[in-house]
Amino acid sequence: MTYWYMQLSPDSEEWQNREEELLSEMKLIGGFFISDTLSKYFTEDMKINDIVLIKRGVKAIALVKVISEFISKQSETGIMNFSDLDWFEDRRKVRILDWASDEMLDFPIASSILDMATNKYTRAYSYIDNWYKKVQKKNLNFKIQEVFIESYKVLKNFKIDFFDENNKALALIVIAGKNGTGKTSLLEYLSNLKQGDKDCIKYQKNDKNYEFNKENTLNSKELESFRGNLVYIPTNIINTDKLEDLILGYIDYFVYEKGVSAFVGYENLQNDVYEIFEDFNLNFQFKRIDHKSKKPLFSNYDNVKDDIEFNLRDLSTGEKTLLSKVLYLYLNEVKNKVVLIDEPEFSLHPSWQAKILKVYENFAKSYNCQIIISTHSPHIIGSCKNEYIRVLRFNDENNVEVVDNKLSNEKDVNWVLEEIMGTDYLEGKSIINKIKEIENLLGKEQYLKADKKISNLEEKIARTDLDLIKLRNILDFEMD
Repeated sequence: MTYWYMQLSPDSEEWQNREEELLSEMKLIGGFFISDTLSKYFTEDMKINDIVLIKRGVKAIALVKVISEFISKQSETGIMNFSDLDWFEDRRKVRILDWASDEMLDFPIASSILDMATNKYTRAYSYIDNWYKKVQKKNLNFKIQEVFIESYKVLKNFKIDFFDENNKALALIVIAGKNGTGKTSLLEYLSNLKQGDKDCIKYQKNDKNYEFNKENTLNSKELESFRGNLVYIPTNIINTDKLEDLILGYIDYFVYEKGVSAFVGYENLQNDVYEIFEDFNLNFQFKRIDHKSKKPLFSNYDNVKDDIEFNLRDLSTGEKTLLSKVLYLYLNEVKNKVVLIDEPEFSLHPSWQAKILKVYENFAKSYNCQIIISTHSPHIIGSCKNEYIRVLRFNDENNVEVVDNKLSNEKDVNWVLEEIMGTDYLEGKSIINKIKEIENLLGKEQYLKADKKISNLEEKIARTDLDLIKLRNILDFEMD
C-alpha cells in the first residue's frame, strides 16, 4: 500500500468544488496527464488498495482507497453523465474512506497534480498517514444487529437478528435453508443498500447503537459510510489477479518498507499460509516471485526434489477458492468490517468444508470483523456453534421466516440434512422418529432393543447429544 495525493479537476472556475459531486456519484479518480511520468504513476505505479488524498490546491477534499486497475476512457461506458468529462482520460474506481472537515489543516503541498508520499519524514506523508489512522480508529467496531426487509425478492416483512442472548452482536452468523429461501438475497440486499431504502437496519459502530428506518433514512454520506464497512464475496468469484497483486504488495512491504531481503517476505508469507490453513494439509507452498513475469510461484510439497514451480492459476479450483477468498481477507487489510460470504463451500472438498468455518471464525476474532455466511453445506452447518445458526424456511403464509435454532453442532451430516435442510434421509426416517422409537422401547421395558438402537444412533450423531445422553442414562438406570 502506498500513499498518494492528487488533484482531480482542471484549473477552471467551472470545476470549482465539483470534486465531491464526482466522487459521490461516479466513485472515480483520474484526469488527463500530459507528463509521461504522471501518466505512468497513475496507470502503472498506483495499485489496488493504495490510499489517495484528493485535494484542490492546499484544500483537502477526501481520502479514498483505490479498488480497480487503470481504466481508459475508451474502455468505460456509461459514465458521461458529467458532460464535461472529456478531459478525464485516465480513470480508476475508488471507495471513499472519509471526507475532509472544515476544521482540518491545509495540506502542505499546493502545486502537485499527482505524486507519491513515500518518505515517512515529510509533512505530506504525515498528513495522509495521520488522517488514514484516524479513519481506521473511527471504524474500530462495526457490526449489524438486526435487519427488517419490507420487500426484496422473496423476502417480505422479513426480520432476522445477528446478536446473542446478551444482545451482543455476533462475530459469525451462518444462514441456512433450502434453495429459494432468500439466503443469497439477504446478502445482496445488504451489499446493495440504496439511499431511500425504507427498511430497518440496526447496527453498532464504535460501541454505539444506530438505527435507520422509514422515518430515519440514511443521507448519501451516511450510506457511503455504511456500505464502505461491508465486503461482499459472491459464490463463484475467484479473482487470481487481485490476489497476485496483494501477494506482490506483501513482498514489497518487506523489501521497501522494512528494508530486508525478499526471501524474508517469502518465508513470512509461507508461514502465514501454513498458520491460516494448518488443518487443511495443503499439498502446495508459496515459493517465490518470478521477477520476469512479476507473478507469485508455488510448488508442491511432494515435488521438492524436482522443484516444479507453477502459477496461482495452476492450482485446483478448491485451492484457488481458499486463497482468493480467505488469504485475500488477510492480505487486503480487511479489519473492522462486516464480511458477507455466499456459499464458502464452493469447490471445496467436504473435509475442507467441515474446517472452513473455524478459519473464518478465527479471522473474525483476529480482525474484529463480523462474518455473515449463507450456505447449503451440511458439513459447514454441522461444524457451527448453535448460537451462530439462523435457519430460513417458508411459513404457512408462504413467507420466509427465521425458525428457532436447531441444535446442529457436532451432529452427523445426515442429521443436518434432515433437521436443518429438510431433506428426507436415513432410510426415510428422521432422527427425531428414531429417538421416539427408542423412548417407546424404554416405555415397554424392551431394554436390549433400546440399547442396540441407542448404540446405532450414537454412531450417527455425537455421543454428546443431550437427547442421547438422556436416553442412555434412563437405560443405564433401568438396567442396574
